[in-house]
Amino acid sequence: MNKLECPNCNHSEIIEKMNYRKDSKIYMAKLFLVQKENPDLVVHTFMCFACNHLTNFAGNVDGTIEYFETYKYDKDVKFDNYYDIHGERNKFDAIKRMIIDINFDNNLDHFVKRLDKL
Repeated sequence: MNKLECPNCNHSEIIEKMNYRKDSKIYMAKLFLVQKENPDLVVHTFMCFACNHLTNFAGNVDGTIEYFETYKYDKDVKFDNYYDIHGERNKFDAIKRMIIDINFDNNLDHFVKRLDKL
């Protein structure tokens, strides 16, 4: 798994240092989502700033990526396949808080500015 592709707009990014590259349009986060059907699966979320959609996904053992839900950042969604305390709702606010909270060294200013425009 070395590249992510947005299922909504097909924008892709190489994962290496993706969150810190100023030209990156995708921010990836581990938000501790737990699926009811497969609680051991490590599900991540990324936000594509090219189309303002979020996607939940997991990496497979063979290096491929399995994409789950893709939704617009301001959409009110509910996912019945996740435990309520771990991600049953839109994760935009969680990603926004995470970016702001971990930006103590200003390495994520490019994403903060993109969030401010939404």
